[in-house]
Amino acid sequence: MAPAHSLAPAELLRQAKGVVQDSLHVGVDWLAGGKSEPLVIEQGTASFLANMLHGRKTASGERYDMNELTAAHKTLPFGTRVIVRSLQTGREVAVRIVDRGPHLKSRIIDLSHAAAAALGIKGHGISEVQLVQQMPAKPAPGPQ
Repeated sequence: MAPAHSLAPAELLRQAKGVVQDSLHVGVDWLAGGKSEPLVIEQGTASFLANMLHGRKTASGERYDMNELTAAHKTLPFGTRVIVRSLQTGREVAVRIVDRGPHLKSRIIDLSHAAAAALGIKGHGISEVQLVQQMPAKPAPGPQ
């Protein structure tokens, strides 16, 4: 089944999202409404936020809680849920974007302590990760 648009999948997403990078992996079936394949929206280095930030206000106005599964990203809208996959440990965790950062150009996301612990990267400090779009759950089939 061919997509109904004339743009290449990466260009279509780049225009729609504004944050998709050239290295993205797109399943054409996903764009055409077929099977759901994970959409890797970014890959790079993740770190985690310092303890001293616990309780301080984030850019979204929420208070940072190191025990919640949250993260800071440079461009994703506040409230966006994204899956972070550690390429080092193979673990994944779903986080919600609540702050802006990281402020180092070489990093793509700052994780809460809880998210870093879930990925198994607290001892390493940083990890190579992929940010994967969290796909909506498929609705249960209704009566036919």
